[in-house]
Amino acid sequence: MDLKPQNIMMINGIPKIADFGFSKIKRWIKKGEDFQYGTFQFMSPELANFDHDIKNVATKPDIWALGVVIFQMLFGFDQYPYSVMDGMLQQIVYLTRHKPDKVDYTNVFGKLEQYRKTNKYLVERIMGIIERCLNTNPYERPEAEELYEQLSQSY
Repeated sequence: MDLKPQNIMMINGIPKIADFGFSKIKRWIKKGEDFQYGTFQFMSPELANFDHDIKNVATKPDIWALGVVIFQMLFGFDQYPYSVMDGMLQQIVYLTRHKPDKVDYTNVFGKLEQYRKTNKYLVERIMGIIERCLNTNPYERPEAEELYEQLSQSY
């Protein structure tokens, strides 16, 4: 799926995914063929690192993309949470290959101090969710059902 703000429609106040062009990739995944899919700005590290076995990560790239979407919606930034666009592909591939235990978000999230002052609880909770979605290890990202529960309870 190509999850990004442009592919989310609000219908009667309910967000709906409007683009399923990439739902066809299942047949290519089963064949093990190489191809590029998704929008780069929302592409997870395992998709950017073309030698990763995507068959074993299932919906985890969508969880990554959701983390980027939530980040952009909440903070109004039209940029990738790791860095500005320059060198983004190299950074994603580096993160995937070196697999740090924790990514340092200080550079980006340091800009959010004004939000923390106005609603510290909300920002800390949502930042925790975003950080889990943007975990460089796809197996450590939450499941969609878990995210739904957390977002439903908290907000």
